[in-house]
Amino acid sequence: MGAIISEAHEINDAMLLTAATTLAEITDTQRHALRALYPSQRDLRTISFKIACAVARCARDTGIGRYLTDSEIEDSVEAATWYPTYDLQHPRLPNRQETSADESIQMTQA
Repeated sequence: MGAIISEAHEINDAMLLTAATTLAEITDTQRHALRALYPSQRDLRTISFKIACAVARCARDTGIGRYLTDSEIEDSVEAATWYPTYDLQHPRLPNRQETSADESIQMTQA
């Protein structure tokens, strides 16, 4: 996401190293004690945000991405972050147990 936000024309070694270093810094010592290489999945949104911001800053600083202030980078990453939403007003489709035999035949013939 950081490469996209910064509109980088390439992903260079510095950006990859920045992503890896940021991930390593985020992983706490308790996870290391459990021999875990990565942080907990429950922190995925926060981790992704931090890595994307770091990569966008790296692209800016190495001159391959557009210039954005740190604040603009954070705002852009936040705006680009996907949050799942579900339409709870959508009518529920019947499952097989709720469908009568006649309705099943009509559905397959349609």
